[in-house]
Amino acid sequence: MNEIRRPLKRSLLWGILLFVFVLCIVLIGAKYFTIRRSLYHQYESRIDSILNYAESRIDTDDLAECIRTGNESEIFKETQHSLDEIKEYTEVHYLYIIIPLNTENTDNIQNVMAAATQYEYENEPETIVHLNELTGDAYSPETARKYLDAYAGEDDAFFRNTTVFGTDYTGLRILKDSRGEKVAALCADFDVNGIRKQLTDNILDILVIIIIVALLFASAFIVWADTNVVRPIRLLEKGVRGMAEKSHGQRNPEAMRLELPEISTGNEVESLAQASKNMVDDMREHVKDLLKQEKELAKLNAMANRDPLTRVGNRNAYESFAEALQLKMSEGPQEYAILYMNTNDLKKINDEYGHEKGDLYLLKACRIICEIFHHTPVFRLGGDEFAAIMSGEDYRNRTELVKQARKELLRAETDETAAPWERVSAALGITDYDRKNDKTVKTVMERAKKMMMEDKQRINHP
Repeated sequence: MNEIRRPLKRSLLWGILLFVFVLCIVLIGAKYFTIRRSLYHQYESRIDSILNYAESRIDTDDLAECIRTGNESEIFKETQHSLDEIKEYTEVHYLYIIIPLNTENTDNIQNVMAAATQYEYENEPETIVHLNELTGDAYSPETARKYLDAYAGEDDAFFRNTTVFGTDYTGLRILKDSRGEKVAALCADFDVNGIRKQLTDNILDILVIIIIVALLFASAFIVWADTNVVRPIRLLEKGVRGMAEKSHGQRNPEAMRLELPEISTGNEVESLAQASKNMVDDMREHVKDLLKQEKELAKLNAMANRDPLTRVGNRNAYESFAEALQLKMSEGPQEYAILYMNTNDLKKINDEYGHEKGDLYLLKACRIICEIFHHTPVFRLGGDEFAAIMSGEDYRNRTELVKQARKELLRAETDETAAPWERVSAALGITDYDRKNDKTVKTVMERAKKMMMEDKQRINHP
């Protein structure tokens, strides 16, 4: 029998590992977007608070005048100081006021004001922003486009932007003067790396929890599956395989016994094991019945194909034998000869001594043929007619055997000491199969019968 290429336990293990992997991917993916959205929402709330506070410290009419003239007023300086304090004491990355100009490669943003820490004033003076200063190539056209689109709207806008200073999450609020005209854009940036770090930390924590829970579940499931499914099925498979190997090619129904250890899983596997036992028991009983029927059928078949008086084959047996021989002839040349025998004086024996003596007459005639052609099937075709189809050794010795048969029949016929019903007389006709002219067994048989009739005429009219 074939070896198991994919054991159930190994398939379950791989299936569970795949399940754990897919589960991690799906849950982490879903959680990633949920946490990311939540973090960005939190940052938007923080940015909004900072923008609110910063906007409250800005005089937009004064700011508009400073932008127009390029001169910093005292109010402008106070606003600068307020923004500096916000940056000093909060986690905001950048806090600034700008005017988006265009999407050219350079000078696409105009600086108005930018908050700076004390450290930056003392150690990085080159980073300090001045009123109406252009930004050069600090902003790419793509980033400038985001500022322009946000500035073109009316509501606060939030977006990621990448500059030479890094990647930030930006909140932009439009500043308007007392007449409702746009003056500039107040922006607050938070470093995206901070968001990424929080996101990564959260995802790693969740991943560890998911993996631990999934592995615990997988381990428990494997133990449960091995106890309730895999091991019982393996035992059932082993029992069925053993029965199949033991009973293969056997005609003994007792070899069909399914031997299984006790399977008490309480589930479908236990039911399957019991059903398999019942099925094998039923099959064994069915095979017994089939063998019994086969024996009876063989007996009936033998009776149907055997002459009840002489115990040689009857006409049915001859027809079956001739049909099989005809099939062999269609497959290739054959070597055989047919002997046809018809007894003489059977009617006389029946009339003078009774049919019982006539049966003895036929029995002796049949016995002579059977004893001489003992490698050849003999058939009683009806009444006092017999046929023998010679092949093999008897075919090769047919000439001598026919002579011997004629001699034995003549001896029986001329035995004055024997009873009349034992003094057998018979005519014989024999002919060989001619592969060139004979297409059927029937033509050979008819020629043998014709030769028997010629022999009968010779005997009755010497």
